[in-house]
Amino acid sequence: MGIDTVMYQPDSTGESLLYEISRRGDWGKRILVIGHSNTLLPLIHSLNAKPDIDSISEKDYGNLFIIHKSRSGSRYQRKRF
Repeated sequence: MGIDTVMYQPDSTGESLLYEISRRGDWGKRILVIGHSNTLLPLIHSLNAKPDIDSISEKDYGNLFIIHKSRSGSRYQRKRF
């Protein structure tokens, strides 16, 4: 499939993911990030997006968060499945 992958350290700030995106020159590309309930919201915040929820239950697997990041800001969308 030719899918490029990278590992990042999950943390409470999203700093590791931002570092990897910058290091690889991936800004402006479509990026799929898979995370856990305790790391996704900090990642969303680190991209300057404003999620419409405060927490994610460990048993909630139905969220898809879409963030469009540009120089002028971030657009946030959440879809439920």
